[in-house]
Amino acid sequence: MLDKIPQLRGLTPWILADFRLPRRVLTNIQDGWNRKVLISETGNKKKAYYVLQDFYKKKS
Repeated sequence: MLDKIPQLRGLTPWILADFRLPRRVLTNIQDGWNRKVLISETGNKKKAYYVLQDFYKKKS
């Protein structure tokens, strides 16, 4: 989809790393964390990180 936008010059993920969010209360899933990002709260890179990395490599 993004390759079909000729004027697109770049993009960035909104949030890079997991962070505490008290309103995320799903037990054993979120446990007070927003986990929809590229890097875990312990600093480990998630699969989405590598997907985005490959996207940027193909664009360069």
